[in-house]
Amino acid sequence: GLSGRVEAREGRYRRSQPVRAVVTDVNPYLFQYRLVVGRTVYAEASAADFFKTSFGLAFQPGSAPAAAAPGTPPQILSLFEARNLAECTRAETANSLAVSALIDSLNQHRRRLDTGFNSLSTSAMRAEHLRQARVDSVYDASLPASRVMERIERAVGDVHRFRVHLDSAAEVLEGGARVFAANTAELTARAEDFRESLEDCGGRADVPSSLAVFAADSVRYAANLQQVARRRAVIDSVLTRMGSVHTDPTRFYLARLLPAMEGDGEVVVAVQRHAVRDTDTTYHTISEERLIFRERGRFSIAAGITWSPLDVRSYDKVQRLKNPALADTTVTVIAVTESAPYRVMPTIALNTRLATIPGGDVVDGVHVTLATGLRPQDDVNLSKLEYFGGLGMSGLGGRVFVSLGALFGRETRLTDGARLGDRIPSTATVPTETRMVARLGSSVTFRLK
Repeated sequence: GLSGRVEAREGRYRRSQPVRAVVTDVNPYLFQYRLVVGRTVYAEASAADFFKTSFGLAFQPGSAPAAAAPGTPPQILSLFEARNLAECTRAETANSLAVSALIDSLNQHRRRLDTGFNSLSTSAMRAEHLRQARVDSVYDASLPASRVMERIERAVGDVHRFRVHLDSAAEVLEGGARVFAANTAELTARAEDFRESLEDCGGRADVPSSLAVFAADSVRYAANLQQVARRRAVIDSVLTRMGSVHTDPTRFYLARLLPAMEGDGEVVVAVQRHAVRDTDTTYHTISEERLIFRERGRFSIAAGITWSPLDVRSYDKVQRLKNPALADTTVTVIAVTESAPYRVMPTIALNTRLATIPGGDVVDGVHVTLATGLRPQDDVNLSKLEYFGGLGMSGLGGRVFVSLGALFGRETRLTDGARLGDRIPSTATVPTETRMVARLGSSVTFRLK
Protein backbone atom coordinates (compact mmCIF):
# COMPACT_ATOMS: atom_id res chain seq x y z
CA GLY A 1 0.00 0.00 0.00
CA LEU A 2 0.88 3.64 -0.04
CA SER A 3 2.88 5.21 2.76
CA GLY A 4 3.33 8.77 3.94
CA ARG A 5 6.86 10.05 4.25
CA VAL A 6 8.38 13.15 5.85
CA GLU A 7 10.50 15.07 3.38
CA ALA A 8 13.58 16.09 5.45
CA ARG A 9 16.68 17.82 4.14
CA GLU A 10 20.13 16.87 5.33
CA GLY A 11 21.89 18.87 8.02
CA ARG A 12 20.94 20.65 11.20
CA TYR A 13 18.13 23.04 11.98
CA ARG A 14 18.34 26.12 14.17
CA ARG A 15 16.06 26.21 17.19
CA SER A 16 14.77 29.64 16.17
CA GLN A 17 14.03 28.43 12.64
CA PRO A 18 10.38 27.41 12.02
CA VAL A 19 10.38 23.87 10.65
CA ARG A 20 7.38 22.47 8.78
CA ALA A 21 7.05 18.71 8.39
CA VAL A 22 5.58 17.87 4.97
CA VAL A 23 4.24 14.33 4.52
CA THR A 24 4.17 13.23 0.88
CA ASP A 25 2.74 10.21 -0.94
CA VAL A 26 -0.40 10.22 1.19
CA ASN A 27 -3.61 8.57 0.01
CA PRO A 28 -6.55 10.54 1.46
CA TYR A 29 -9.04 8.10 -0.11
CA LEU A 30 -7.97 5.13 1.98
CA PHE A 31 -6.07 6.39 5.06
CA GLN A 32 -6.03 8.94 7.83
CA TYR A 33 -2.66 10.25 9.02
CA ARG A 34 -1.08 11.89 12.05
CA LEU A 35 2.36 12.82 13.40
CA VAL A 36 3.91 11.61 16.63
CA VAL A 37 6.76 13.88 17.73
CA GLY A 38 9.27 12.85 20.40
CA ARG A 39 11.78 15.45 21.60
CA THR A 40 15.06 15.14 23.50
CA VAL A 41 16.77 18.33 24.72
CA TYR A 42 20.54 18.26 25.22
CA ALA A 43 22.05 19.79 28.34
CA GLU A 44 24.08 22.84 27.29
CA ALA A 45 27.85 22.55 27.63
CA SER A 46 29.56 24.55 30.38
CA ALA A 47 32.68 26.69 29.96
CA ALA A 48 34.77 23.84 31.40
CA ASP A 49 33.27 21.44 28.83
CA PHE A 50 34.01 23.92 26.05
CA PHE A 51 37.69 24.34 26.94
CA LYS A 52 38.11 20.63 27.52
CA THR A 53 36.57 19.79 24.14
CA SER A 54 38.35 22.57 22.23
CA PHE A 55 41.78 22.66 23.84
CA GLY A 56 42.02 19.60 26.09
CA LEU A 57 42.05 21.75 29.23
CA ALA A 58 40.39 20.09 32.23
CA PHE A 59 39.67 22.53 35.06
CA GLN A 60 38.01 19.83 37.17
CA PRO A 61 39.66 16.40 37.08
CA GLY A 62 37.29 13.72 35.95
CA SER A 63 34.59 16.15 34.81
CA ALA A 64 32.01 14.38 32.67
CA PRO A 65 30.63 15.77 29.40
CA ALA A 66 27.19 17.36 29.33
CA ALA A 67 24.46 14.74 29.47
CA ALA A 68 21.19 14.80 27.61
CA ALA A 69 18.20 16.01 29.54
CA PRO A 70 15.32 13.54 29.97
CA GLY A 71 13.16 13.29 26.86
CA THR A 72 9.62 14.65 26.91
CA PRO A 73 6.66 12.30 26.28
CA PRO A 74 5.78 11.93 22.57
CA GLN A 75 3.32 14.53 21.33
CA ILE A 76 0.51 13.61 18.91
CA LEU A 77 -0.12 16.23 16.22
CA SER A 78 -2.89 16.39 13.65
CA LEU A 79 -1.87 16.90 10.04
CA PHE A 80 -3.38 19.57 7.80
CA GLU A 81 -3.50 20.05 4.07
CA ALA A 82 -0.34 21.66 2.76
CA ARG A 83 -0.97 25.34 2.10
CA ASN A 84 0.71 25.52 -1.28
CA LEU A 85 2.42 23.35 -3.83
CA ALA A 86 5.79 24.86 -2.88
CA GLU A 87 5.60 22.69 0.24
CA CYS A 88 5.02 19.60 -1.91
CA THR A 89 7.86 18.27 -4.04
CA ARG A 90 6.49 14.98 -5.33
CA ALA A 91 3.13 15.81 -6.91
CA GLU A 92 3.25 13.50 -9.90
CA THR A 93 4.37 10.46 -7.90
CA ALA A 94 1.78 10.96 -5.17
CA ASN A 95 -1.07 11.52 -7.61
CA SER A 96 -0.11 8.50 -9.68
CA LEU A 97 0.10 6.19 -6.67
CA ALA A 98 -3.12 7.41 -5.11
CA VAL A 99 -5.12 7.20 -8.33
CA SER A 100 -3.76 3.71 -9.05
CA ALA A 101 -4.87 2.55 -5.63
CA LEU A 102 -8.30 4.07 -6.22
CA ILE A 103 -8.66 2.33 -9.57
CA ASP A 104 -7.72 -1.00 -7.98
CA SER A 105 -10.34 -0.44 -5.31
CA LEU A 106 -13.06 0.40 -7.84
CA ASN A 107 -12.17 -2.60 -9.98
CA GLN A 108 -12.49 -4.82 -6.94
CA HIS A 109 -15.96 -3.48 -6.24
CA ARG A 110 -16.85 -3.77 -9.92
CA ARG A 111 -15.95 -7.47 -9.85
CA ARG A 112 -18.22 -7.92 -6.88
CA LEU A 113 -20.96 -6.11 -8.73
CA ASP A 114 -20.51 -8.42 -11.70
CA THR A 115 -21.31 -11.33 -9.40
CA GLY A 116 -24.69 -9.73 -8.80
CA PHE A 117 -25.19 -9.28 -12.54
CA ASN A 118 -24.54 -12.97 -13.13
CA SER A 119 -27.14 -13.88 -10.54
CA LEU A 120 -29.64 -11.58 -12.22
CA SER A 121 -28.89 -13.11 -15.60
CA THR A 122 -29.63 -16.55 -14.14
CA SER A 123 -32.93 -15.25 -12.79
CA ALA A 124 -33.79 -13.77 -16.17
CA MET A 125 -33.15 -17.13 -17.87
CA ARG A 126 -35.42 -18.83 -15.36
CA ALA A 127 -38.10 -16.24 -16.07
CA GLU A 128 -37.78 -17.01 -19.78
CA HIS A 129 -38.28 -20.74 -19.15
CA LEU A 130 -41.19 -19.89 -16.90
CA ARG A 131 -42.81 -17.89 -19.67
CA GLN A 132 -42.71 -20.86 -22.01
CA ALA A 133 -44.08 -23.14 -19.28
CA ARG A 134 -46.92 -20.71 -18.66
CA VAL A 135 -47.78 -20.63 -22.35
CA ASP A 136 -47.88 -24.43 -22.49
CA SER A 137 -49.98 -24.64 -19.34
CA VAL A 138 -52.52 -22.11 -20.54
CA TYR A 139 -52.77 -23.78 -23.93
CA ASP A 140 -53.21 -27.25 -22.48
CA ALA A 141 -55.86 -26.06 -20.05
CA SER A 142 -57.74 -24.30 -22.87
CA LEU A 143 -57.90 -21.15 -20.80
CA PRO A 144 -58.86 -17.78 -22.25
CA ALA A 145 -55.30 -17.13 -23.30
CA SER A 146 -55.66 -13.62 -24.72
CA ARG A 147 -55.85 -11.82 -21.37
CA VAL A 148 -53.32 -14.09 -19.64
CA MET A 149 -50.79 -14.00 -22.50
CA GLU A 150 -50.93 -10.22 -22.60
CA ARG A 151 -49.92 -10.03 -18.96
CA ILE A 152 -47.26 -12.71 -19.35
CA GLU A 153 -45.66 -10.90 -22.28
CA ARG A 154 -45.75 -7.66 -20.33
CA ALA A 155 -43.95 -9.29 -17.36
CA VAL A 156 -41.34 -10.87 -19.61
CA GLY A 157 -40.76 -7.53 -21.32
CA ASP A 158 -40.17 -6.04 -17.89
CA VAL A 159 -37.51 -8.66 -17.19
CA HIS A 160 -35.71 -7.73 -20.42
CA ARG A 161 -35.90 -4.06 -19.55
CA PHE A 162 -34.39 -4.82 -16.16
CA ARG A 163 -31.41 -6.46 -17.83
CA VAL A 164 -30.92 -3.40 -20.03
CA HIS A 165 -31.01 -1.20 -16.94
CA LEU A 166 -28.45 -3.43 -15.25
CA ASP A 167 -26.05 -3.11 -18.17
CA SER A 168 -26.51 0.66 -18.17
CA ALA A 169 -25.89 0.84 -14.42
CA ALA A 170 -22.66 -1.10 -14.81
CA GLU A 171 -21.39 1.58 -17.19
CA VAL A 172 -22.48 4.78 -15.48
CA LEU A 173 -22.71 3.64 -11.82
CA GLU A 174 -25.68 5.93 -11.32
CA GLY A 175 -29.39 5.46 -10.81
CA GLY A 176 -29.52 1.73 -11.39
CA ALA A 177 -30.55 0.60 -7.94
CA ARG A 178 -33.50 3.00 -7.76
CA VAL A 179 -34.76 1.89 -11.18
CA PHE A 180 -34.40 -1.79 -10.20
CA ALA A 181 -36.34 -1.29 -7.00
CA ALA A 182 -39.20 0.49 -8.78
CA ASN A 183 -39.40 -2.12 -11.53
CA THR A 184 -39.30 -4.94 -8.99
CA ALA A 185 -42.35 -3.49 -7.26
CA GLU A 186 -44.14 -3.24 -10.60
CA LEU A 187 -43.22 -6.81 -11.52
CA THR A 188 -44.50 -8.07 -8.16
CA ALA A 189 -47.84 -6.31 -8.71
CA ARG A 190 -48.23 -7.74 -12.21
CA ALA A 191 -47.26 -11.21 -11.04
CA GLU A 192 -50.05 -10.97 -8.45
CA ASP A 193 -52.51 -10.06 -11.21
CA PHE A 194 -51.24 -13.03 -13.20
CA ARG A 195 -51.73 -15.35 -10.22
CA GLU A 196 -55.30 -14.09 -9.69
CA SER A 197 -56.06 -14.55 -13.38
CA LEU A 198 -54.90 -18.14 -13.28
CA GLU A 199 -56.97 -18.82 -10.18
CA ASP A 200 -60.03 -17.40 -11.93
CA CYS A 201 -59.46 -19.74 -14.85
CA GLY A 202 -59.28 -22.86 -12.68
CA GLY A 203 -56.56 -24.49 -14.72
CA ARG A 204 -54.82 -27.80 -14.32
CA ALA A 205 -53.00 -29.02 -11.20
CA ASP A 206 -49.52 -28.23 -12.58
CA VAL A 207 -50.28 -24.52 -12.99
CA PRO A 208 -50.06 -23.68 -9.24
CA SER A 209 -46.80 -25.65 -9.08
CA SER A 210 -45.33 -23.64 -11.95
CA LEU A 211 -46.60 -20.48 -10.29
CA ALA A 212 -44.66 -21.39 -7.10
CA VAL A 213 -41.48 -21.65 -9.18
CA PHE A 214 -42.21 -18.24 -10.65
CA ALA A 215 -42.73 -16.75 -7.17
CA ALA A 216 -39.46 -18.25 -5.88
CA ASP A 217 -37.58 -16.84 -8.85
CA SER A 218 -39.11 -13.42 -8.18
CA VAL A 219 -37.96 -13.50 -4.54
CA ARG A 220 -34.46 -14.49 -5.60
CA TYR A 221 -34.50 -11.77 -8.24
CA ALA A 222 -35.40 -9.14 -5.64
CA ALA A 223 -32.66 -10.38 -3.26
CA ASN A 224 -30.08 -10.08 -6.01
CA LEU A 225 -31.21 -6.54 -6.69
CA GLN A 226 -30.68 -5.65 -3.03
CA GLN A 227 -27.21 -7.17 -3.14
CA VAL A 228 -26.32 -5.10 -6.20
CA ALA A 229 -27.69 -1.97 -4.52
CA ARG A 230 -25.53 -2.53 -1.44
CA ARG A 231 -22.39 -3.00 -3.49
CA ARG A 232 -23.21 -0.01 -5.59
CA ALA A 233 -23.50 2.03 -2.39
CA VAL A 234 -19.91 1.08 -1.54
CA ILE A 235 -18.74 2.41 -4.89
CA ASP A 236 -20.82 5.55 -4.39
CA SER A 237 -19.07 6.23 -1.08
CA VAL A 238 -15.66 5.92 -2.71
CA LEU A 239 -16.69 8.15 -5.61
CA THR A 240 -18.07 10.74 -3.20
CA ARG A 241 -14.76 10.87 -1.34
CA MET A 242 -12.91 11.03 -4.64
CA GLY A 243 -15.05 13.93 -5.80
CA SER A 244 -14.17 15.94 -2.70
CA VAL A 245 -10.44 15.77 -3.35
CA HIS A 246 -9.74 15.26 -7.03
CA THR A 247 -9.81 19.01 -7.81
CA ASP A 248 -7.25 19.86 -5.08
CA PRO A 249 -3.79 18.33 -5.70
CA THR A 250 -2.51 19.58 -2.33
CA ARG A 251 -4.71 16.93 -0.73
CA PHE A 252 -1.91 14.49 -1.47
CA TYR A 253 0.32 16.41 0.95
CA LEU A 254 -0.13 16.97 4.65
CA ALA A 255 1.91 19.42 6.72
CA ARG A 256 2.38 20.58 10.29
CA LEU A 257 4.60 23.21 11.93
CA LEU A 258 6.73 21.48 14.54
CA PRO A 259 6.77 22.87 18.10
CA ALA A 260 9.74 25.09 18.95
CA MET A 261 12.64 23.51 20.82
CA GLU A 262 13.56 24.83 24.26
CA GLY A 263 17.21 23.96 23.74
CA ASP A 264 19.56 22.06 21.47
CA GLY A 265 18.35 18.53 20.86
CA GLU A 266 16.75 16.11 18.45
CA VAL A 267 13.22 15.45 17.26
CA VAL A 268 11.98 12.09 16.02
CA VAL A 269 8.99 12.59 13.71
CA ALA A 270 6.92 9.45 13.09
CA VAL A 271 4.16 9.26 10.47
CA GLN A 272 1.25 7.04 11.50
CA ARG A 273 -1.91 6.02 9.65
CA HIS A 274 -4.97 3.80 9.83
CA ALA A 275 -7.35 2.69 7.09
CA VAL A 276 -10.53 4.76 6.81
CA ARG A 277 -12.80 1.72 6.38
CA ASP A 278 -11.21 -0.41 9.12
CA THR A 279 -13.17 -0.91 12.31
CA ASP A 280 -9.81 -0.99 14.09
CA THR A 281 -8.72 2.65 14.47
CA THR A 282 -5.26 1.82 15.81
CA TYR A 283 -2.56 3.94 14.14
CA HIS A 284 0.54 2.19 12.82
CA THR A 285 3.95 3.81 12.25
CA ILE A 286 5.01 3.73 8.61
CA SER A 287 7.89 6.22 8.47
CA GLU A 288 10.31 8.01 10.81
CA GLU A 289 12.76 10.89 10.45
CA ARG A 290 15.33 12.15 12.99
CA LEU A 291 15.90 15.91 12.94
CA ILE A 292 18.74 17.68 14.78
CA PHE A 293 18.06 21.15 16.22
CA ARG A 294 21.17 22.98 17.34
CA GLU A 295 22.21 26.57 17.72
CA ARG A 296 25.84 27.56 17.66
CA GLY A 297 27.49 26.75 20.99
CA ARG A 298 27.25 29.26 23.82
CA PHE A 299 31.04 29.66 23.76
CA SER A 300 33.07 30.29 20.64
CA ILE A 301 36.59 31.28 19.63
CA ALA A 302 36.83 34.01 17.01
CA ALA A 303 39.50 36.13 15.31
CA GLY A 304 39.26 39.64 13.96
CA ILE A 305 40.26 43.24 14.60
CA THR A 306 39.71 45.74 17.41
CA TRP A 307 39.60 49.51 16.94
CA SER A 308 39.87 52.32 19.51
CA PRO A 309 40.46 56.11 19.51
CA LEU A 310 43.28 55.51 22.00
CA ASP A 311 46.20 57.28 20.34
CA VAL A 312 49.53 55.68 19.55
CA ARG A 313 52.68 57.65 20.47
CA SER A 314 56.33 56.68 20.88
CA TYR A 315 59.23 58.93 22.01
CA ASP A 316 62.95 58.77 21.33
CA LYS A 317 66.03 61.00 21.06
CA VAL A 318 66.99 62.34 17.65
CA GLN A 319 69.81 64.48 16.24
CA ARG A 320 68.90 67.94 15.00
CA LEU A 321 70.87 70.95 13.77
CA LYS A 322 71.43 73.54 16.47
CA ASN A 323 71.16 76.32 13.89
CA PRO A 324 69.60 75.06 10.65
CA ALA A 325 70.53 78.29 8.88
CA LEU A 326 74.22 77.78 9.57
CA ALA A 327 74.17 73.95 9.54
CA ASP A 328 77.13 73.96 11.84
CA THR A 329 76.29 71.96 15.01
CA THR A 330 73.87 69.10 15.95
CA VAL A 331 72.15 68.54 19.26
CA THR A 332 70.15 65.61 20.72
CA VAL A 333 66.48 66.37 21.48
CA ILE A 334 63.31 64.46 22.48
CA ALA A 335 60.98 63.78 19.54
CA VAL A 336 57.91 61.71 18.61
CA THR A 337 58.90 58.77 16.44
CA GLU A 338 55.39 57.24 16.03
CA SER A 339 52.02 58.96 16.27
CA ALA A 340 48.45 58.00 15.33
CA PRO A 341 45.04 59.21 16.61
CA TYR A 342 43.70 55.63 16.87
CA ARG A 343 44.86 52.07 16.98
CA VAL A 344 43.80 48.93 15.11
CA MET A 345 45.09 45.54 16.14
CA PRO A 346 44.39 41.87 15.34
CA THR A 347 42.72 40.03 18.20
CA ILE A 348 41.65 36.60 19.35
CA ALA A 349 38.27 36.64 21.13
CA LEU A 350 36.15 34.42 23.33
CA ASN A 351 32.46 35.09 22.70
CA THR A 352 29.82 33.96 25.18
CA ARG A 353 26.17 33.97 24.13
CA LEU A 354 23.81 35.61 26.61
CA ALA A 355 20.56 35.29 24.65
CA THR A 356 19.20 34.09 21.32
CA ILE A 357 17.01 36.36 19.21
CA PRO A 358 14.09 34.18 17.94
CA GLY A 359 13.56 34.25 14.21
CA GLY A 360 16.63 36.43 13.63
CA ASP A 361 17.97 36.02 10.11
CA VAL A 362 20.64 38.75 10.14
CA VAL A 363 21.07 39.35 13.89
CA ASP A 364 20.49 36.20 15.92
CA GLY A 365 22.10 36.61 19.37
CA VAL A 366 23.53 38.81 22.11
CA HIS A 367 27.09 38.05 23.24
CA VAL A 368 29.80 39.11 25.67
CA THR A 369 33.19 39.43 23.99
CA LEU A 370 36.58 39.14 25.70
CA ALA A 371 39.53 39.65 23.37
CA THR A 372 43.27 40.14 23.47
CA GLY A 373 45.82 41.15 20.88
CA LEU A 374 49.06 42.84 19.94
CA ARG A 375 49.67 45.89 17.81
CA PRO A 376 51.40 44.92 14.55
CA GLN A 377 54.45 47.03 15.40
CA ASP A 378 54.96 45.43 18.83
CA ASP A 379 57.22 42.50 19.51
CA VAL A 380 55.59 39.22 20.46
CA ASN A 381 55.71 39.71 24.19
CA LEU A 382 53.04 38.84 26.76
CA SER A 383 53.76 42.07 28.61
CA LYS A 384 52.59 44.05 25.59
CA LEU A 385 49.20 42.35 25.23
CA GLU A 386 46.17 44.62 25.15
CA TYR A 387 42.64 43.63 26.08
CA PHE A 388 39.10 44.34 24.98
CA GLY A 389 35.80 43.60 26.69
CA GLY A 390 32.33 44.46 25.51
CA LEU A 391 28.79 43.54 24.61
CA GLY A 392 27.75 42.78 21.08
CA MET A 393 25.51 41.06 18.58
CA SER A 394 26.09 37.97 16.47
CA GLY A 395 24.73 37.41 13.00
CA LEU A 396 24.78 35.30 9.85
CA GLY A 397 24.11 32.12 11.78
CA GLY A 398 26.45 32.96 14.64
CA ARG A 399 29.47 33.36 12.38
CA VAL A 400 30.10 37.12 12.77
CA PHE A 401 30.34 39.11 16.02
CA VAL A 402 30.24 42.91 16.32
CA SER A 403 30.92 44.30 19.81
CA LEU A 404 31.19 47.68 21.51
CA GLY A 405 33.05 48.10 24.80
CA ALA A 406 36.32 49.18 26.32
CA LEU A 407 39.87 48.70 25.12
CA PHE A 408 42.50 48.43 27.82
CA GLY A 409 45.66 49.53 26.02
CA ARG A 410 49.16 50.75 26.82
CA GLU A 411 49.76 54.50 26.66
CA THR A 412 53.26 56.04 26.74
CA ARG A 413 53.89 59.53 28.27
CA LEU A 414 56.95 61.69 29.05
CA THR A 415 57.91 61.96 32.72
CA ASP A 416 60.19 64.01 34.95
CA GLY A 417 58.98 67.23 33.32
CA ALA A 418 60.40 66.32 29.96
CA ARG A 419 58.78 67.88 26.91
CA LEU A 420 59.04 67.47 23.17
CA GLY A 421 62.09 69.30 21.78
CA ASP A 422 64.01 69.33 25.03
CA ARG A 423 67.74 68.75 24.73
CA ILE A 424 69.03 65.51 26.19
CA PRO A 425 72.50 64.02 26.40
CA SER A 426 73.15 61.59 23.60
CA THR A 427 73.93 58.87 26.09
CA ALA A 428 70.79 59.48 28.21
CA THR A 429 67.46 57.65 28.03
CA VAL A 430 64.23 59.48 27.23
CA PRO A 431 62.21 59.59 30.49
CA THR A 432 58.86 57.87 29.71
CA GLU A 433 56.32 55.68 31.44
CA THR A 434 53.79 53.21 30.04
CA ARG A 435 50.50 52.62 31.79
CA MET A 436 47.23 50.81 31.07
CA VAL A 437 44.33 53.10 30.21
CA ALA A 438 40.75 52.38 29.10
CA ARG A 439 39.15 53.90 26.05
CA LEU A 440 36.01 53.22 24.05
CA GLY A 441 36.56 50.47 21.52
CA SER A 442 34.83 48.13 19.09
CA SER A 443 35.65 44.79 17.57
CA VAL A 444 34.60 42.66 14.62
CA THR A 445 35.45 38.97 14.86
CA PHE A 446 34.68 35.84 12.87
CA ARG A 447 34.04 32.44 14.40
CA LEU A 448 36.86 29.93 14.30
CA LYS A 449 35.45 27.23 16.60
